Amino acid sequence: MPRRELSLDCLPQELPANIFDKNATNDVDLSRMKHFLHTAMYIELTEKQRYCLCERYLKGRKVKDIAADLNIDATGVSRHIKRALAVLQKRSRYLM
Repeated sequence: MPRRELSLDCLPQELPANIFDKNATNDVDLSRMKHFLHTAMYIELTEKQRYCLCERYLKGRKVKDIAADLNIDATGVSRHIKRALAVLQKRSRYLM
């Protein structure tokens, strides 16, 4: 079976507003967080981590389906997601 090419096309230039706190009142902070997440996803994360996060959280796909795309087991996908979230959480501390 041929390997599928990974593509970052699924990650939009502007992240959807619904992944942020809808009750946020400070537009400056919200804009800053969107910019941070977009930048951090492209600079700090590996291509597989970005792909897994995008497919899981932006597209709502199941871990086992993502694993099939990447020809790895579901544990590997979960590991990519866990590490990506840890990196983003660590980097977000600098915003505080």
